Amino acid sequence: MSVARAAGLAEQLSSFKRLAAGVPAPGFPRNEVSGASARFRDVAISIGDWYLTQLRADVNLIRSHAAQQEKAVLGRFYRLLKDQRDYSAHPADFDRAVEAQAWRDDVQRSEGTQDDDLVHALLDELCVALDCLCVVAARIVRNTSQSQEWQQLAALSPEEEIRAVYANLGRHLPENRVTFVARQFSKHPDLVRARSPQERANVGELVALGVLVAPLRVPYDEILDEFGLVGDSRASALLLIAHGVQASGVPEARLIPVLGGVWDAVQRAGSSA
Repeated sequence: MSVARAAGLAEQLSSFKRLAAGVPAPGFPRNEVSGASARFRDVAISIGDWYLTQLRADVNLIRSHAAQQEKAVLGRFYRLLKDQRDYSAHPADFDRAVEAQAWRDDVQRSEGTQDDDLVHALLDELCVALDCLCVVAARIVRNTSQSQEWQQLAALSPEEEIRAVYANLGRHLPENRVTFVARQFSKHPDLVRARSPQERANVGELVALGVLVAPLRVPYDEILDEFGLVGDSRASALLLIAHGVQASGVPEARLIPVLGGVWDAVQRAGSSA
């Protein structure tokens, strides 16, 4: 239940970022933190890397517009998560081992001694922080200048732009590949003609798919949204077909209706195979 709630709040936060900045937030590492075999050590490291590294710029911006009580909630969770991640990764030489172990002892005194209890406790704390971020993010969306600030932040980093594309495609981009893929994106010849964050995102989609074709004339995430495939593993297949439909000469206004017919045919063929 905690995993589902955390994933739902993460998606809600991503939606707020998409509304304000035109791009989604990095995807929640659901696969890494769910399942009976998930160990607390691995969960703490996965959530820590996601929240403290991938979401860092977004969290910092949101926190800068938070009220004092909200800042206190976010600050407390930051310290807790950083302690648990770093203690899990380096238990022998972590300088806040006493504080990190004290939280674990408190959880196990009240909940039990199972590893699952620590996982659920950390996820509950994450949900509190994500809920707080969503409350502040909703205010940012309604504020033009703050939304523009978020948009500018998102546009500053090629790494963030390419992470957003991969998240929309339902694909995981390992952190050790981010710099390489972002460099390919930054050097893409179509990027010099991009005049908006959305046009840049459509170039990022080409890089993620690895295709040498013209960028889509329709926002790629609008296509995914139309078909309910944002963050779905089938997103790449749909977009590859969309590029084929566009290359065949179908006008922009007809792209989605024609694509719908082709996609339905592909789905029927797949189900009957």
